[in-house]
Amino acid sequence: MDGSSRLFDVDSLRMNDADFLLNFLYYRMMDPTANAESRAKATKQCRNYLGLRLTYDVYKRLTSQEEKDKLEGELIAKVADFVKRNPKCSDDEKAAFIKQELQKYAEASKKL
Repeated sequence: MDGSSRLFDVDSLRMNDADFLLNFLYYRMMDPTANAESRAKATKQCRNYLGLRLTYDVYKRLTSQEEKDKLEGELIAKVADFVKRNPKCSDDEKAAFIKQELQKYAEASKKL
């Protein structure tokens, strides 16, 4: 990669859906060709959308939902890895491992 490519990475400009919508609303708010009513409507929509995003983020932070989702994903990955590494183990061994991992998951999720 040459110097100019590293300086200006076009792929880094790509927005996720939420950022795209927010930037679209900003653009509409600042549109000099739009009438005052249209800009006022865009401003209200932008405020509502920002309020929605902030509310959702506060909810996620207060409920520790992201941490719970991460723990759940780790549990699933551990069980899948165990089954993959031990394809010939008995159902009792699988059940014992899953029970042990579920207990660890329950303890970790109580700490959240």
